[in-house]
Amino acid sequence: MRGTTEEEIKNRTGTPSGLKFERAEEVFYMYSDNVSTLKEWRNVLAKKLNQRGFHQLFKPIRKIGKGNFASVYLAIRLEDDRKFAIKAFSKEATYGEDKGKESLINEIELMRKFNHPNLMKLYEVYESENSIYISVELLEGGQLYDKIKVKHKFTHDQTVVILKGLLHGL
Repeated sequence: MRGTTEEEIKNRTGTPSGLKFERAEEVFYMYSDNVSTLKEWRNVLAKKLNQRGFHQLFKPIRKIGKGNFASVYLAIRLEDDRKFAIKAFSKEATYGEDKGKESLINEIELMRKFNHPNLMKLYEVYESENSIYISVELLEGGQLYDKIKVKHKFTHDQTVVILKGLLHGL
């Protein structure tokens, strides 16, 4: 498969479907007439690359959390109406912190490596000029920390299930 130049794309008839890769001054395109093939390529590459076009692909619904560096939003992916949690990082704020950029890169690299049912799943990472958006599994039901903080009493069996899940995730 060879790369296609932007001029060659402009000369084609119709609207081709494909993927565009950018790195510094280099641009590379991959095309397919098969939608399933394009989705397969995107799914494989999403585990390795940051993508563009977050605002064209997702509709934020509401803010559901806030951390030190990011705000977390409930969002719907427009192509399939699937719900995700989106961690939105301001590059300016995150990169301005001591080791902020390194911490964010480390978080993304670690989450891309892990694939376990007891760990939150990372699906895709999007990057714009000003922000990084991390699309992760939407976990509903609240946080264990919040239940412990209000002195919720767990039964012995509940404690065993919780600890077993935590240890399996480690």
